[in-house]
Amino acid sequence: CKTIAAQCLDVNENKVSFESDEKSKLPCYTYKCGRYTVSVTKQGGYIKSILYSGVIHENSLSEENAVAIAQDFLDNLGYTDMRESYYNTENNICTVNFAYCKNDVYCYSDLIKCGVSLEDGKIVSLDSATYLTNHITRDAFSPKMKMKEAQKLVSPYLTVNSSKKCVIPKENGAEVQCYEFDCTSKDTGEDTLVYINCDNGNEEDIMLLLHTDEGTLVK
Repeated sequence: CKTIAAQCLDVNENKVSFESDEKSKLPCYTYKCGRYTVSVTKQGGYIKSILYSGVIHENSLSEENAVAIAQDFLDNLGYTDMRESYYNTENNICTVNFAYCKNDVYCYSDLIKCGVSLEDGKIVSLDSATYLTNHITRDAFSPKMKMKEAQKLVSPYLTVNSSKKCVIPKENGAEVQCYEFDCTSKDTGEDTLVYINCDNGNEEDIMLLLHTDEGTLVK
């Protein structure tokens, strides 16, 4: 695990020191290297988290560059088939939210957040706990209704801009196969995500997209 932590930070192993033995739901060994803290899972040796305690003073990279850097970093860690959902910038750190995506089906139970410094492009945060505790091999996406049929069930007060196939988690721990429709309100101009159950046509969830100068948030 110490070797994995050093490789993750791209430093010599002798610069990494043992910090603690984390006996949580996802048991890890935690290591320190300068201002970095890295947690590595005991089972499988996966990077669960990275935290940088320093301050990022400047902003010289674009968010698009940050997304590409984060994507490459996840690929190198072995977190493949992750696609960016949205990002938000705060304190010169661009935090990119990724969801697992296979065969163009987005699995919103399997999420990873990755923070990139806009000063120099270094990775300053990572949280893959949600992915590690939820990622499984799922049955193939097998809808009982077509996407065009489901789109007709979206509120007539919304204009559909785009659509996706996805799997969303429910509060009871179950997962539901849905069509995701990215919509705009005809009355207010607000953007929303509407999730229609692809088996029975029920509206499973609706979320508001908040667009700011720092990026996009989902509420």
